[in-house]
Amino acid sequence: ATAQEAGAPWPHALPEVRQAVCSPDGRLVATASHGEGHPGAVEVRDAASGALRWREALGTRAESLAFSPDSK
Repeated sequence: ATAQEAGAPWPHALPEVRQAVCSPDGRLVATASHGEGHPGAVEVRDAASGALRWREALGTRAESLAFSPDSK
């Protein structure tokens, strides 16, 4: 395998991404973030384009992230 340039980083609503997980089919990436003074958020993005598919603000930080085996 050869390395490829990753491109520009994706914007995230909060300052620190603490967790990231790829869907089993490789099409989506979910991230959980929180920072000092910020309760937390979870975002799901298209892995190829970085387009935001879903975002949820949380009242606390996310402790874990997972996709189901069918990538939903």
